[in-house]
Parts: sequence; structure tokens; C-alpha cells
Amino acid sequence: MPTTSTQSRTVPERIPAGSDTIDRLRSGDREAFADLYVRYQPLVYDYLVHRTRDRDLTADLTSETFARALARIESFTWTGRDIGAWLVTIARNLVTDHFRSARTRLERSVGEIFDGEWTAGDSADEVVDHLSHAALAAAVRQVLGDLTPS
Repeated sequence: MPTTSTQSRTVPERIPAGSDTIDRLRSGDREAFADLYVRYQPLVYDYLVHRTRDRDLTADLTSETFARALARIESFTWTGRDIGAWLVTIARNLVTDHFRSARTRLERSVGEIFDGEWTAGDSADEVVDHLSHAALAAAVRQVLGDLTPS
């Protein structure tokens, strides 16, 4: 499989538009999928690692990209562009969804912060109470530890 190198990135040889690879993929040919994966995995991985800066996450998203591509191969149509563009589009959508869902999990509205049980003036009192309770609990644990069964 010939490849060309552009700086440090390896660009796969394109699957020609008249190729039977897509037909073979649609019929469930494992060798066709292996060929697709071998050709385009470095491209997809490089794209994702550049976006995520996390090799473990990149490996997961790369696998998911190819799984989705295989699941949606019926919807692929040649548009004059390389199938790699379609794979990178899937990868882009996955990384966008990942970071969007991560941001949603971490965001709290200002209203949620101020509608809580605490008010602005009692946080120091809460800390003192917590430390007092912690000291009391430690003393009780020590006394209980010193007790004998009798």
C-alpha cells in the first residue's frame, strides 16, 4: 500500500471512486474493512490526537469512528471526495459530542450555586462547625478504640 508523506503525517492512498471497496464493505467483507482501517486509521488517529491531546481518549474515539463508519456504510455516497473525508467528519462529530457532553456535566448555572443551602455569610461558620465535628469524631473514635469488650 503506497503512501506519501507530508511533513510528519502519512497520507493514505485514496480509494478510487470506482472501487468495489464500498460494495465489499456493504456486503460485510472483513478484508475490505481491514483495508479501510489500515489505510485510514493513522489519518483519523492523527486528527483526533491533535484535537484531544489525550492518547487514551484518541484510541477510544478512533475505534468508535470506524465502528460508526461500518454501521453507516449504507449511507455513504461518493461525492468526489476521498472516503477519508467522511471518516474524519465522523471523528470530528465524535470529538465535538465528547467535549460538549463533558462541558455539560461540569457546568453549573449561577442560580444553582446561589440557590443552595449556603448563603454568602455562613461559609466560614460551616468550616468551623465541620472542623469541630471532625475533632469530636476523632476523640470518640480514640475512646472507643481504648474500650475493652467487658
